[in-house]
Amino acid sequence: MKSFLNRILENHALIYRVLLYILSVFLIVYLFPKGGQFKYQFQKGQVWHYDDFTAPFDFALLKTPEELEAEKQSIREKQIPYFTFKDSTYYKSIDSFKDNFDRIFKDIPLEEKVRRELRSTALTFLKKDFKKGYLAPEQPEFSTKRKQIAVKQGNKVIQVSVAQILTDQNIKQRIDKAFQKIQDSPYKEKCKNLLRESLRYNLYYDKVFTEKALQEELQNVLPTKGFFPKGTPVISKGATVEGTKYEQLISIAKAYESKIWSKSNWYWLVTAYTFLVALALVMLLLFVQKYRKAIYLNSSKITFVFLQVIFMVFLTTFILKLKPGFLYVIPFVILPLTLKAFFDARLGLFTHVLTILLLGFIVPNSFEFIFIQIIAGIVTILTISELNKRANLFISVAQITGVYFLAYIAFSITKEGNASGIGWMNVGLFALNGMITASLVI
Repeated sequence: MKSFLNRILENHALIYRVLLYILSVFLIVYLFPKGGQFKYQFQKGQVWHYDDFTAPFDFALLKTPEELEAEKQSIREKQIPYFTFKDSTYYKSIDSFKDNFDRIFKDIPLEEKVRRELRSTALTFLKKDFKKGYLAPEQPEFSTKRKQIAVKQGNKVIQVSVAQILTDQNIKQRIDKAFQKIQDSPYKEKCKNLLRESLRYNLYYDKVFTEKALQEELQNVLPTKGFFPKGTPVISKGATVEGTKYEQLISIAKAYESKIWSKSNWYWLVTAYTFLVALALVMLLLFVQKYRKAIYLNSSKITFVFLQVIFMVFLTTFILKLKPGFLYVIPFVILPLTLKAFFDARLGLFTHVLTILLLGFIVPNSFEFIFIQIIAGIVTILTISELNKRANLFISVAQITGVYFLAYIAFSITKEGNASGIGWMNVGLFALNGMITASLVI
């Protein structure tokens, strides 16, 4: 027993490195998303070099982000606004008119027939026109595309034509129209003025309910636009990946990644990930052992190197789950930059390349990502020197950001054949990436 303990003490550094290696492999595999990987690599605008491809299973054709946004924008433009009808105000206005009319017209020497006609016309206006709603001022203007609004009256919702709604701009004209069949007289004008004075706003815009209804409609937008049964031809060898062929391949790839895996498949997937990650990390360990012996023998230094790799994997997987579109805002060049500052450029570049290769398994457009990030890492190693001089730092960060811009724009042009497909949001993310890199280094 004592001999066994002595042997452990003598080889504690080696045991620590083995445990560090195993733990690193475990953490990285744990962070990786457990889903299928589409076995074909393709880029928009490129030639399909594989054999003729048919749908391996039933799948739905996904709408493009542009199509989804266009459909949602159409819903926003056609969204019917909701208004609340105040019943209490409506009835108070009617009671107010009746009381005032009976009080004022009681002692006026007027034929009973004319009196009844004036009163009846006003009440008809109240029960028909005023019942449609009298819009309170400072409400949102009606879009020309919105011919109707939804009015909540108690527990029911009715649609009302915008032309039927009373407003401060049309109220006089509408009252005049209601009384046009009655012969002109001072009493007619007096009744119209009395009616106008009795009216109170009873229609108010319900912003909360309108937004809720809009969100429900937006959530009901289907992400798919068609269905392809198993065995349907998708693309032939030598064909260009573009148009509907590209959309179909994207849909199949996403369906493959989200496909429910059996327990046995899951074990196979984890085993394969473990082997690939272990292979990459053992290359890093062997490189450090052979060319950076001092780092290999120092437990703190080798731990620092492995933690850098784990942190970049963690940060990437976190961003992909939170907001995949923000992938390019992650300052990946911090990894080679940090290792260069603490150790040397060769170790920094080697670690960076292995880390980017590992991340290529989980990021979208993996070839584009790997190419851009490795080139950026090389530029980082070649340019950044004398970090204590801020001028050199900003020049180097500007060069790295410029390489990001050029590489990404070039890739976008190869996909679309022109500059129309450039995602300017990603260009902005690269600029933000540069600012984050500069701030971290400072």
